[in-house]
Amino acid sequence: MINQTVNKLKALKNRKGAIGIIIAICIVIFLLILLIAFAAAIIGSHQGANSTGGLITGTDTGGCTGGKLPQSVLDLINQNKPVYQAAAKAEGIDWEMLAAVHYREATNNPNGSLMSGEKIGTVNPDNGKTYNTLYDSAVAAAQSLKSRVNGLRVGSDSDTIKKAFLGHNRGDRYTKGGCSLDSSPYVMNQFDAAHTNMAYPSNLICEPKSTAGRTETKLGAFTVYSILKGNIAGSATCTQTSGPAATGSCADILPAAEKYFGLNYSQASHCGPNTIGPAGVTAVDCSGYVSRVYRDIGIASKNWCTRTATIPNDSTLVLITNDLSRAPQLAQQGDLILTGSHVVIYVNNNTVYASRGETAGGPQKETVRSGVWNVKNLAATHGWVGLYRAKACTLQQPAALIQSAVNNALKVKK
Repeated sequence: MINQTVNKLKALKNRKGAIGIIIAICIVIFLLILLIAFAAAIIGSHQGANSTGGLITGTDTGGCTGGKLPQSVLDLINQNKPVYQAAAKAEGIDWEMLAAVHYREATNNPNGSLMSGEKIGTVNPDNGKTYNTLYDSAVAAAQSLKSRVNGLRVGSDSDTIKKAFLGHNRGDRYTKGGCSLDSSPYVMNQFDAAHTNMAYPSNLICEPKSTAGRTETKLGAFTVYSILKGNIAGSATCTQTSGPAATGSCADILPAAEKYFGLNYSQASHCGPNTIGPAGVTAVDCSGYVSRVYRDIGIASKNWCTRTATIPNDSTLVLITNDLSRAPQLAQQGDLILTGSHVVIYVNNNTVYASRGETAGGPQKETVRSGVWNVKNLAATHGWVGLYRAKACTLQQPAALIQSAVNNALKVKK
């Protein structure tokens, strides 16, 4: 009897071990599927792309011929792509539609709204609303597109997408004036030989005096959408990288920042020599500190030097949000938290790396017991401005998230 009981216990133990192995195998298979799906999405987004051929360079106007996007616009689309994708996912439409609308309204300038091209944070001239972030304006634009046509969704047919674009621009006027969708440069310009340098309808019901009869050179929204989808043969698509090429990983920001710990604080040594010690820098201020760290690992150019006053317009950086309530959810290690007179490197919601001041000292790890995002703490340095990230890090983020998921899963398995 005792021997039978022992044998049963051993069998049960063996079954539990087998179950554990099966669970571990399932986790690994799931992670492989996740990685394959991610790779497939990347490949699919670039399918049929001619990444560099025939691109127009040296222009910031967005004027194009032959169905090509200027390099400057491609760079901005890549910079803003995470925002377009997040807003499009929230509203259930193709992100390429939002990139196309932003091109028409603000030539993809991240400081310009998708609604009417007005500066982010200012009153929209058409609806009187204020969009404080690019994401907010992208969501509003997605909702506007959806409101103009029934059934707009991911993968909608061409006619539905064209109608949505026209509706976002002057759909009601074109309907009242009897102007066809095909006659709208906003939608169709430069799509093909029949839509090259189109003139806006001279009908003043369809178009206001400011545009009626005027020849357009910018690509139409549907043209941009088709280019990004790879549906126009030989067209350039959104495959270029934006900003400086990263020679290191954005995960290296914190280790690079830590090597400056122990230096003194000095505004006089803002962006001097890169080396540390008697022959180089021995003191640094807050913005000089982050400048050195970013360029040390190659996510900024070797001569990059920013200041708190210039960060909002710095082309090396991207505004993630200026909404303080959303910042804790969007922040990632290595981001910059900017206030009116100070900038620090974000570590977690209770820790930053900062070069504080003459009395507080130079580069150091600072634990903020009341929280990094505490309004009183931010007020001490003249108030919250925004959360910023290196452009290079916006491109690396999806891969980093997957790697993090893999690492966490492996820890669970162990």
